Amino acid sequence: MAYRRLTVFLSFVYKFAIKAPVMKKILVLSMLFSMYLLSAKPIFAAEGVYIGGGYQSRNIAFTNVQLPGGASAKSSIDAQSLDFYAGYKFNGHFRADIQYVMINKTLVSAQNSSPDYYYKSNTFIANLFYDLFDISNTKITPYIGAGVGVAAPSIQYTLAGEEKTIGANGFTYQFHGGLNILLFDLILVSLKYSFLYMPSVDIVSNSKNFEGQVHSYGIGISLLV
Repeated sequence: MAYRRLTVFLSFVYKFAIKAPVMKKILVLSMLFSMYLLSAKPIFAAEGVYIGGGYQSRNIAFTNVQLPGGASAKSSIDAQSLDFYAGYKFNGHFRADIQYVMINKTLVSAQNSSPDYYYKSNTFIANLFYDLFDISNTKITPYIGAGVGVAAPSIQYTLAGEEKTIGANGFTYQFHGGLNILLFDLILVSLKYSFLYMPSVDIVSNSKNFEGQVHSYGIGISLLV
């Protein structure tokens, strides 16, 4: 039932976004949001297992950017990422999950450098969250959270036709903040910000290269199973 309602809703949003004038969009969306807030009490359970995933746009600021042979590197990059998670909601306020974050392959060398160098990473993190309001009793609640885990960043490049990868594994941590919105019974949409620390990739010997501070903004969808 929840899936069918979500499909109908997304179809309406698509058609409305394409054809409706701007002022009409604002009026209708304001009315719909008001009706949503005044509608029936949510039924998202106070506890239970949940799964989800999301998309985030990430700005990664590096320290000590060095590449072999004196090649130039960017001090920061904008990268896209996907994350997937599974967790447990203990009560109306506390929940915890295990999260996998994949930062897509992104060019990190300057345009005039050769060869091209790319940055990517895979990360596993255990998170603990606190919802300011009980989502089983309200439809919108801010939340905060923090997590620790292991990150595996790497630099990839091609030299003489051979693809090479220099990688690292290290401790990582992150902080979260955002807003959970209950849409359809068991479905939560999250608007979220996170700060993630990335360990260095020592591509130049005896030097901590590409230690990263990652600021992320994105959206996630969770389902109580």
